[in-house]
Amino acid sequence: MDGWMDGWMEGYMGGWVVGWMDRWVGGRVDGWMDEWMDEWVDGWIEGWVDGWMSGWMEG
Repeated sequence: MDGWMDGWMEGYMGGWVVGWMDRWVGGRVDGWMDEWMDEWVDGWIEGWVDGWMSGWMEG
């Protein structure tokens, strides 16, 4: 019984939970980072380019 339970727990915890955690954490974090970086970098570049262009045009 102990061996079976250990094996089941190991398989369950090791396989399913780790796979789920990887997928959830990896997906969530990667998705959030991608979104955040895209938003932030795009905003920063747009702001920088707009500022530079307007300063250059005026100058």
